[in-house]
Parts: sequence; C-alpha cells; structure tokens
Amino acid sequence: MKRLILILTVIVLIFGCTKKFDSDTYTSPPDNIVYTIEGRFMKECGIPWEGINLSLIQNPTTTPTFGTGPATSNKDGGLLDVSHTDSDGRFKFEFKLLNGKGLLSVNGLGSMAMGWIPIKTNINDLDIYSFPSVNLTVRLKALRNYTVKDTLGYWLYNYEKEKWVDTIMVGPFIDGQILVYTEGYNNFSLEGTYGGRKSTISYTINKVKNSFEFYSTRFCKDTTVYIEL
Repeated sequence: MKRLILILTVIVLIFGCTKKFDSDTYTSPPDNIVYTIEGRFMKECGIPWEGINLSLIQNPTTTPTFGTGPATSNKDGGLLDVSHTDSDGRFKFEFKLLNGKGLLSVNGLGSMAMGWIPIKTNINDLDIYSFPSVNLTVRLKALRNYTVKDTLGYWLYNYEKEKWVDTIMVGPFIDGQILVYTEGYNNFSLEGTYGGRKSTISYTINKVKNSFEFYSTRFCKDTTVYIEL
C-alpha cells in the first residue's frame, strides 16, 4: 500500500510540474496605469490633417500589426483607444494596457500609420506623416588613404529615383567626402516607424568584404549617415 501511494505521488509530481509556458499563450498582467500618447497627424511636412479617425492598437507580439482595424482576432492584442484629429492635426490617446506584452501601433486611413511604439511610455510629441519628405546625406569616414586602384560599391535606397540603387565608385576616397545626397518623398506611405524608418546601406571595398551601416530615416528632417572605410 505504501508503495502504491509512493508511485501515485511521483506520477502527480511529474505531470504536475510539466506545465508548458508557451510564449504565444502566456500573457503578463497589465499594470493598471493610465498612459497618454499625443501628437500631430500630418499630411505632408508642415501640413496638418484635420478630421482623421485614428485608433491605438496593442499588438500581441513584438511585430506591429499591418493592415486595417484592431488586432481583435488575437486574444493578446486589441484596441486601446480612438482619437479624432483637430484643425491642427492634433490627437490624443489615454489608455490602460491590456497586458504587459507587445508593442503599440496607430492605425489611420485604412492602414497602419505608425508602428513599433514602445509600451509603458508616455509620449507627448508623436508626429505621424502620410507623405513626408526625406533628405539623406551619406558621408565617408576614411580610416586610411585610398587611390584610383580602389573601388567602393554600395547599395542603398535612392529617394529621388524611388528605388534601390547599386553603384560602384573608383577612388581616391577622402575623409568626410559626400558619397551621395538624395532627397524626395518617402513612398512607404503610412508605414512609419517610431524613432524613424529603419534602413541600411550595404557597401564593400575592392569587392572583398560586405559591410552594413544601419540608420533611421528622419521624416521632414535631414538625415546624415557615415560609412567607415
């Protein structure tokens, strides 16, 4: 009898301690704090957009929701608050988090307007643009002397041509030299990223090694990126 009780106890301990904490189903509790996110919704740089309905979404994972409407199909995400822009394009969200998980996004005009907004943060100057201008300057940071025998190949997004461009240049290369200046409009309309749109420049010297320089594009402001040679 004692042996039977011991066996049953071991079985209960084994199966009772094998509860699976799946990252897709486990949800950390909300903190019950009221947060505020406010800013301006702009049609273009310096031009506010009046009368736009915006919704604040808590996304269930670390990837923002692309597409229309709140993420109500996933039990971990959902609608937090709605706002209507005034004559100056200003909006304001006041909300409590559904849980302590994921990121936030703002939806407007039928799609995501701004993604990758951190949770548990008050923001009072969030500018969202529908069709912003972009000015990008890429400069060289030469760590040694280069001659006409050296080549520099690079691949980046050209805002004037509205496409990715692959270019090869012949030296010499000078420290501080402007590699490229491109200005135009961000054609990824209504897909902004909090802190600037993330992008990258891929480059190589003498076709030996591929290097990458990551940067954030600042809408309606100058962006300068240095690549180190």
